[in-house]
Amino acid sequence: PFTAFCFGHARGVTVKAIEYVALRSPLGVYGLLAMPIVTLTMEKTIYDTVQAAQGVDPNLRPADRGGFPSGGADLPSFSLVPVQKQSILSMFSQKHQ
Repeated sequence: PFTAFCFGHARGVTVKAIEYVALRSPLGVYGLLAMPIVTLTMEKTIYDTVQAAQGVDPNLRPADRGGFPSGGADLPSFSLVPVQKQSILSMFSQKHQ
């Protein structure tokens, strides 16, 4: 996801998105105020989904972590898949052995 963001940013997608929201959407300039909330929600969704696919519960905070920036466990999970009992990556590696 981060690579796709960087690629899109290099191609001018960020500027096009801001221009669309500010100039062409029915929300107008007020839509710019919604952009941080929308992009942070998208980021949390991707992060929680990847963690759940790897078998890590995004709602649990490890004992050795705490404080900023590890406060994501305090928020509800936006994962698109349930927490896997076995990492998806380990499932693929077992099939190739």
